[in-house]
Amino acid sequence: MANRIYTQSEHDAVVQASAETYNQLIQQGYRVTTNPGSERNQQVGSGNYPDIVVWKPDPLNPTKGTAVIIEEIETQDTVTSQEAAQWKKYGNLSVKFILLVPAAKSREAFALVQMEAVKVAEIWSYEERAGRYLFNKVFTLS
Repeated sequence: MANRIYTQSEHDAVVQASAETYNQLIQQGYRVTTNPGSERNQQVGSGNYPDIVVWKPDPLNPTKGTAVIIEEIETQDTVTSQEAAQWKKYGNLSVKFILLVPAAKSREAFALVQMEAVKVAEIWSYEERAGRYLFNKVFTLS
């Protein structure tokens, strides 16, 4: 988990807003679980708790399933090489990995992904306007 001094509430609000964009997949039977802050609600692999996990429940055991998308949300102060090490772990999980960063940090995030050879499927940006978060896909990498 990133060391967010002033932006934890922003981070958690973006996690919630992004999770709400998966309504179409939820209607298809997928589940969306969030791990905001220090919460550990859904892991992927062993000990990995990305901010958002979209997963398909196992028909025989609906509390377990297979992750199909994971998202990690960063804030102005967490688009760093230290966080890129965590991104690299997520990129090696054999699941679609989406990185979501503030619009002003999208090029910096892309440069870190390239420099650290992180396997990211997409980089999305977000910005707040009139109390709502708007999301925009800025890079498709795989």
